[in-house]
Amino acid sequence: MKKLYEHLNLLYLISLMPLIIFGLYKNGFNLLIKNSITIFGALKPLLLLFMCIGGTLFSTLIKEIIKRKKLSLKFIETVKKVIIEGILISCILPIRSNPLIVFIIVFMVYLVFKDNKLFNRVALSSIVLFLVNMVLNLNIYENAHERLGNLNLNGVDLFVGNGVGGIYSTSIILILVALFILLKSNIYKKDIVFSSILMYVLLVGGYMMIMGTYGKIFITLFSYNTIFIFTFIAPILESSSYTIKGQKVSGILIAIITFIFLLVDMPYIGALVGIIFVGIIKQILDRAFTIK
Repeated sequence: MKKLYEHLNLLYLISLMPLIIFGLYKNGFNLLIKNSITIFGALKPLLLLFMCIGGTLFSTLIKEIIKRKKLSLKFIETVKKVIIEGILISCILPIRSNPLIVFIIVFMVYLVFKDNKLFNRVALSSIVLFLVNMVLNLNIYENAHERLGNLNLNGVDLFVGNGVGGIYSTSIILILVALFILLKSNIYKKDIVFSSILMYVLLVGGYMMIMGTYGKIFITLFSYNTIFIFTFIAPILESSSYTIKGQKVSGILIAIITFIFLLVDMPYIGALVGIIFVGIIKQILDRAFTIK
């Protein structure tokens, strides 16, 4: 089982690298070439990535020292996992986020909820960051170029990643490539992913057709970080259901909650809230679908 966990962590890292490279180009280097930002602005996506990783690592280090008074081999294994989680948090951040605040919040969430198997800490950290950014008026996902004028984006633009979203989460095609890579792991909870995406597509498609807003289907599905969250954050092992039927129901519930929040223009938060909710009831779902 240890090798399976290590294999999944490696696949997560491999599948996230193209998204990170694309995000660094889209929100950094490309804007620097266009003289839309300074060198510091170009480095900010990378800084936010390091702050998220640093927050998870520093809290894990302190927790390990307090608990064991020394570093053990188990700590090295834990580090691999929290690095991936730190990357995931950074992926869905708005570019206007304050690096120091990001570090403090991630550090505090991971310190308070240490050794936690109930709450998805990536989702919880992201919700807290969203609320703080909302108070500070930093929930602005447009980069410097995107803020200059209206973007006339079509479905293809959104699919390849030219839309507005988290720093490293806008490319749907790269997310699909990542999904293909993650399916190589036997313990990747694909049933959560497929059921949440399918249910969300059906709900959004049906709603948009009823409302007659066909043109908004692609921008709704390919924006707001939702596909990224369904693919990477929802199936995190410790905080999600273990039974196949439990995973399918979890995915459906996450999609429904995401859709409900979409009606108030906050599907991104809905997806995270849905993940927290199914994490809380995962034992109920697993018991309900366990064959005795």
